[in-house]
Amino acid sequence: MIESLLYSSLAMDDNNLLFPNPDNPLAPLPPKVTNIADIDTGRVYRNAYYNLCNSPNKVLCGLIGYVDKLATDRHGHLSLEPFYFTLSIFKQRVRNKPEAWRPLGYIPNIGLMSKAESTHAMKSAAKVQLYHDILSQIFASLGELQRKGGLPYQFTYRGKVYKVLLFFPLLAVLGDTESHDRLCGRYNSRGAGVARLCRHCDTPRIETDNVGYEWEHILPQHVQTAIDANDRDALRSISQHPIRNAFYADICLGGNSRGIHGMTPRDPLHVRHLLLLKPNMAGFYVTLRNKPRCKQ
Repeated sequence: MIESLLYSSLAMDDNNLLFPNPDNPLAPLPPKVTNIADIDTGRVYRNAYYNLCNSPNKVLCGLIGYVDKLATDRHGHLSLEPFYFTLSIFKQRVRNKPEAWRPLGYIPNIGLMSKAESTHAMKSAAKVQLYHDILSQIFASLGELQRKGGLPYQFTYRGKVYKVLLFFPLLAVLGDTESHDRLCGRYNSRGAGVARLCRHCDTPRIETDNVGYEWEHILPQHVQTAIDANDRDALRSISQHPIRNAFYADICLGGNSRGIHGMTPRDPLHVRHLLLLKPNMAGFYVTLRNKPRCKQ
């Protein structure tokens, strides 16, 4: 699937390709970022570059993932969760096009079962573990490619032929909060009994409204230490399932110290639709003295 993008018509157009130095694709990163623009000016990209591209012919071609459930029936009971990806070698305007994305794999609806099967339903942690076991299989070929030390690739840019080695760290995974929580191994619930609301930091629920609280980032090694010690209390205190996380080993994240916990950005679409637009519409109907009937 990666090669289908590298040899697509998108990659043949010089205007679609993103390099830190548009005049020379082999030039090193500028020492300082003066303005935040495309992904190549971000900290994750730059860290991955310095970790992997230590010679002039090495080019960073990071993966940007996207995961979200896809309903396959009228009522949404049957669903698949595709893991799509695009490449950081494309500019943002190109990555916004559907043809710039490819499926890496599909995750079935693990919670779907009949009434008879529901009596033997898996616990939440077991479901999340199965989810990550499936992800590990999906990432298996990508991990093999990452461990080969670069993919030889020849391309023409501004009339000149370049022979390079491409490196493919996973840089970010886009999606909604539900999917991101599962990727991080965090509880999906944010009910009254859940100790931590955020998948990125260790801020306790009771301190969520305290802007002066001295929080720390959740780091994979801290979670893994609690799992290895079978310290369920420590895991509950940070709302983490005791699972083998597919992102903790066997896949290159470009040296991102925060791992998957630092590469799942917020979801503005659902914030706007569910938290802002929907209540505002309900209030509008109430103002008109009409009871809002639609739940969507």
